[in-house]
Order: sequence, then C-alpha cells, then structure tokens
Amino acid sequence: MVIKGDDACASIAAGSVLAKVERDAIMVAAHEAHPHFGWAGNKGYGAAVHLDAIREHGPSDLHRRSWALPTADAP
Repeated sequence: MVIKGDDACASIAAGSVLAKVERDAIMVAAHEAHPHFGWAGNKGYGAAVHLDAIREHGPSDLHRRSWALPTADAP
C-alpha cells in the first residue's frame, strides 16, 4: 500500500479508478438480489438508506464483516 499513491503515480491512480468502476458494477448487479440496500444508487457507501437497511435486515453475505456495521439496537 502506498499512502497518497494516486497523487504520486499515474498507474496507481488508473488502477484505483478501474477498481472503483468494477466495484460499482458489482454493487449495481447485487441490487437485484438485495434491493433494500439501494446498491444501484448508492453503491453501499454509507448512505443513510443503506445503513438503515443494514439495521433492519442485517448485513448480507456481501458486507464486510470486519467493519463496524450498524445493528438494530445501535447506530
């Protein structure tokens, strides 16, 4: 990992863009199976509707369990 690598190297910046575009496409495709998370519109980036859906439905198999996800009884 290179901190601020996008600023220092065009290859890192290009890789970052490609990874984000691919991830966003995966999230849009996942929307069909899990529409309540709103992935077609927010791609899962901390949007209030997404966090509320995690609280209500629990995380899916696509959520990162290593993150401190919201629960029904806590923000």
